[in-house]
Amino acid sequence: MGLDALYLWLGGIVWITILVVGNRMRLRDALRIKELEKAKADELNHSKLQFFTNITHELLTPLTIISATMDELKMKSPGHGELYQTMTQNINRLIRLLQQILEFRKAETGNLQLKVAKGDLAAFTRNSMENFRPLIKKKQLHFSLIAHPEILPAYFDFDKMDKILYNLLSNAAKYNEEGGTIWIELIRNEEKKVVILSVKDNGKGIDKEALSTLFTRFYEGDHRRFKTIGTGIGLSLTRDLVQLHNGTITVKSEPEKGTTFRVEIPYSRQAYREEQIDDTLVFGTLPVETEPEITGEALEGSEENEKSSLLILEDNEELIELMVKLLNREYRVYTAENGKEGLRIIREQEIDLVVSDVMMPVMDGNQFCRELKASFDTCHIPVILLTAKTGKKTALKPTSQVQTAISPNLSA
Repeated sequence: MGLDALYLWLGGIVWITILVVGNRMRLRDALRIKELEKAKADELNHSKLQFFTNITHELLTPLTIISATMDELKMKSPGHGELYQTMTQNINRLIRLLQQILEFRKAETGNLQLKVAKGDLAAFTRNSMENFRPLIKKKQLHFSLIAHPEILPAYFDFDKMDKILYNLLSNAAKYNEEGGTIWIELIRNEEKKVVILSVKDNGKGIDKEALSTLFTRFYEGDHRRFKTIGTGIGLSLTRDLVQLHNGTITVKSEPEKGTTFRVEIPYSRQAYREEQIDDTLVFGTLPVETEPEITGEALEGSEENEKSSLLILEDNEELIELMVKLLNREYRVYTAENGKEGLRIIREQEIDLVVSDVMMPVMDGNQFCRELKASFDTCHIPVILLTAKTGKKTALKPTSQVQTAISPNLSA
């Protein structure tokens, strides 16, 4: 009996061990599956972002060409102000969408930087509303803006506030019905030291179940029943930009009654760190685009032997052709499709300034700069690098090679 009891006891221990080990293995497998699912979701989101980013960079170049061609057309054939305004507004809208994708990528990688300046937020909002005139006219929408007080001084990031307003107004306009109304209200709350921005519409509204995921990236919900086109990143980016201002954003909605977005951001200088404040920016709204003044001297151009020489390095033939057309009035322009060809031209010609793309075949802009600055005969020539990439690392990388990198900001 003692031996049987021993066997029974050992068998129980083995059985319990198997159960414990089995449970641990199942738990480990379940955790592993969750990790794989999370990694797969992250990889999918990263792929979406990478796709959007690549498409954005590809589209910025032709948009630059269209925008510059439009400016030249205004100079050569003035008198069609309304048509030019419509075309310019649509060009700027495309550029805004592309910049929004790049800004969203920064938010995802934690590279968003805030730079606030003092401005009239009420006037700034009125200026942003002007971008929606074509959509307002098409859908016969009614816009109403109430500001308390009418002049509302506050510290905010001009570029990021423009994106916040654009997304909120765009959603209110797109998802409203023809003949609908959009109310914008700005209130200065002295007690909380915040500006309260409310954007309200009387459209179809949003279901309660959808409100909890409204600010989720790539969320589209049921809004596609309005036959609108979007990326699903607008409201997610808006939330990130509001939070960057140390603010909050909330939404209330009732089906068939409409939706209200409420944004609260601090207006005082004390709400931001000193390195986030830029006192050099002008008080007020964003600069208003003005028609360039054309003088007879500019039309006739300078004498050839008095012109400075400019070398353009760019592998896009259409962009080179356009840049030559715009710049040859004031400069002797030389062109090359890559850095290697550019170095050859510099050895043969007296070049005063180089404007170069970063991404080029054979020899890119960075390698070109390294070789240019390494030679005693050419190290004095200034170089401007142009790139559609807006990341901080992209802008800082060339400065170590003694030249300046510029990422074009093509907003209006």
